[in-house]
Amino acid sequence: MFAFKKEYKPLILSGRKTQTVRIWKRCWLREGQVVNSPYLGKLRIESVTELKLSDLTQEDARLDGFETKAQMLDALRRIYKGRQTGDAKCYRVRFKYLGKPERKGRPQATRESRPRKPEAPAAAGQRKQSSVKKHPKPATDTRKAKRKPRQSPGRKAPRRQQTFFPPF
Repeated sequence: MFAFKKEYKPLILSGRKTQTVRIWKRCWLREGQVVNSPYLGKLRIESVTELKLSDLTQEDARLDGFETKAQMLDALRRIYKGRQTGDAKCYRVRFKYLGKPERKGRPQATRESRPRKPEAPAAAGQRKQSSVKKHPKPATDTRKAKRKPRQSPGRKAPRRQQTFFPPF
């Protein structure tokens, strides 16, 4: 899974954002790998480069969807606010958006594709019946009552042992 902030979703879908900068201790992505991103779909990793934040260029900011390098560094400081962002080691990840993944399993019917039952006109004075089937309630209560544990007659339940803490 390779997650992005929701504010970057339109930039990725339009193709303006084809790169991201991540401040990680180690990179788990490999070139050519296809990863799933929530709310987006599939991404193919084109390249992964390790560098320092000071080595980032104006071109990196443009590929990351920002107008200037300063805006990109401000966004990195906002996202990684608890970590050192001065001259930290970072990873430049270039990717290509592949589209939404195909859904597995049975295709879901849409409202337009569902067959509709023809409705008979209601006679005068009759109410239209609901199409929702109502299930009758069971005659007896099926829930089990909570019982107290059984004790033998004439025998008391054992008392809880109290621990004694001496005063200091």
